[in-house]
Amino acid sequence: MKSLLRILAIISLVHIAEAQSINKWELGVSGFTGRDFYDRKYYDQPERPPGRQSKLKSNYLWASGLWVEKRLNPRLVGLAELRYTEVDVPNNTFCECSHTGSAWLQDEKHYWSSLGIGLRHYLNPKSQIALFFDGKADADWLIASKEKISDRNYIHWDAMGYSRFALKLSLSVGAKWKRLAISFGGNTHAARTIVRDVGIHNKVHYAIKTGILSRGFFVKAAFTAVKFR
Repeated sequence: MKSLLRILAIISLVHIAEAQSINKWELGVSGFTGRDFYDRKYYDQPERPPGRQSKLKSNYLWASGLWVEKRLNPRLVGLAELRYTEVDVPNNTFCECSHTGSAWLQDEKHYWSSLGIGLRHYLNPKSQIALFFDGKADADWLIASKEKISDRNYIHWDAMGYSRFALKLSLSVGAKWKRLAISFGGNTHAARTIVRDVGIHNKVHYAIKTGILSRGFFVKAAFTAVKFR
């Protein structure tokens, strides 16, 4: 009986030591790149208006962020991330304006901030290269859009009538080695951002109500800067 109690005590001490050795919190930085694909819908129109495109894709995007992880158990981790994203989109994605002569629209970029929360599951948390998959929900907020016309930049803080807020859902798979994690995933906005006021908005004529749905893929690198229990 005494031998059995000693064995149980040793096992308990080992489990306590393992639990104490796990870093419960990690803070770090991240960066990613990828591509977005847009599906634009024209409402209350039997046919797509002439010259209007419904399928678009970004030229490039990049993002940087700050993140925090909390270990819930050896395999499950809670995630939170604050991120800034710049997207180079096809010209006239938002405005769909008509520019003539020397006033052609030369470039358009969108700037987003995002706050996301989610969960990550490690398949083999004790391995040197730990495999994982995670899911996250992001609240995307459009900071501004920029147009370049005749070599002059114009900043629009009002999103040209589109909704600034969009809920994004994402899934990814990846691997973590020491402090570095690499992942690949996809995302989608949960709903279209809509031009709500058909008519005149900042001297731009919106004769047609439209909505844009964004989907995309990304490659992400994350580095752990600080670990603590």
